[in-house]
Amino acid sequence: MLILYLSFILLCLIPCGASQKDGVVCGPAPAWFESVDMSVDILKTGFHRELLYEVHHDPAPHVIKALVIQRLPSGVYMDQYQLASLREDTGLQVLLDSAVSLEDPAHLSSAFTALVYLSPSDGLPGLLQAVVPFHGRYHRPSSSGGWERVSIERPRLLLRVENCRCISGTPYIIKWLRARQNRSEWFGVQCAMVEKLARFTKINQHVNTQKTHAGDTLPSSVPHPVVEAPCTVQNQSLCSWLDIQGLQVPDSVTLELPVGDFSLMSPVCAGTILATLLCCAALFRTIWKHGMF
Repeated sequence: MLILYLSFILLCLIPCGASQKDGVVCGPAPAWFESVDMSVDILKTGFHRELLYEVHHDPAPHVIKALVIQRLPSGVYMDQYQLASLREDTGLQVLLDSAVSLEDPAHLSSAFTALVYLSPSDGLPGLLQAVVPFHGRYHRPSSSGGWERVSIERPRLLLRVENCRCISGTPYIIKWLRARQNRSEWFGVQCAMVEKLARFTKINQHVNTQKTHAGDTLPSSVPHPVVEAPCTVQNQSLCSWLDIQGLQVPDSVTLELPVGDFSLMSPVCAGTILATLLCCAALFRTIWKHGMF
């Protein structure tokens, strides 16, 4: 096992050394990662909200790419058609791990995962951000109405250096396992609205970041394990990303959605039927008075 590991390191150092000779340094210094900070906020009110992702870091001589892995509960959804339109209009880059129903209520829906590729902010070096729209689903009515609290768990942040063929400082490669057997492709929301386009390798959301795929335990000194994920939303290739650990991000962000009141069902139904009958009577009277038979 040790011989195989040393051979892997030598193979990785060869292309890295070549790229450094060309003036491209692979991987920031370890101290640079201490400057990385991420924030997640929910914007707007009501059923139609936005998730604001911001990643701040110190200036770097490399082009830094950021990918946010966000798990979303069944109580909310993202509209793939809206995301496709926003990609054309604003350049927003989001991948969903499955087709999402826009009509199903919360209790008939499933959780899903979104891959959000952050973009540099104009005029603010060291800031990567994305604003992603999402929507609340209707929940089961209760006997007293009220509000339903929906929690969105803390996302994972992946970083990589553009044009870097292997990442220095963390020589351990951890494969993202394909654990979800019931789904087999990523849907590229950037493409035509009625087509399932680009296929992407499935990403397991429960990676054991302390073990390699060979089963060897990683030392605790490895600060940011290396994982594999789609490079961009535009192709099917995989890149090595650093899974950033130790970020000071809340465990979840929450929103509250209104819930229907069962006790109001009778007056609402009665009022709806009465209004329907009155409108039908008014239309019938108008047609009888002015119509030509």
